[in-house]
Amino acid sequence: MSENQSYTVQIELDNNDMPRRIRYLGQWHRILSCRPFEEVIEQWYGRTEVKIHYLCITYRGLECVLFKDGENWTMEIVPETRQIK
Repeated sequence: MSENQSYTVQIELDNNDMPRRIRYLGQWHRILSCRPFEEVIEQWYGRTEVKIHYLCITYRGLECVLFKDGENWTMEIVPETRQIK
């Protein structure tokens, strides 16, 4: 997903540790729908890493992918050409 624009954002989690709200451009955006998926990353020496990503849609219509990168959350906006209809 690295071809998309990415931003470091604040995330508020619900009781199930799923993203509930995103703070983006100084405003909170409530999440309407959020679906987790795994990304498998090949590393040196044949080791693999699995990262959990979340495909989210906000009440304002923003479609994005969220993932935790160390201590920070990163958001990648899904381009209109790849959005779910």
